[in-house]
Amino acid sequence: MSELMARVPTGANATSYCISTAMAFWIIDRRGRRFLMLTGLSLQCAAYIMVAIAVAMLATAPQQVSLTDNKHANVKIADLS
Repeated sequence: MSELMARVPTGANATSYCISTAMAFWIIDRRGRRFLMLTGLSLQCAAYIMVAIAVAMLATAPQQVSLTDNKHANVKIADLS
């Protein structure tokens, strides 16, 4: 990757960080720290519950078939058109 192309995503990230920081200050002033902490706690708790359910369901999920075991895996791209 060229230096210029490396600077483009870096600049995009810096811009999004600045916008997010400004929004965070505005939201903290508008809603308050306690509300945001409780909201974050609730959302993180919901995310952990979803992960726990997904891990529990993983044991009953059907096994994936490998592409090398599939007799149709050797189809050429030219045959698909």
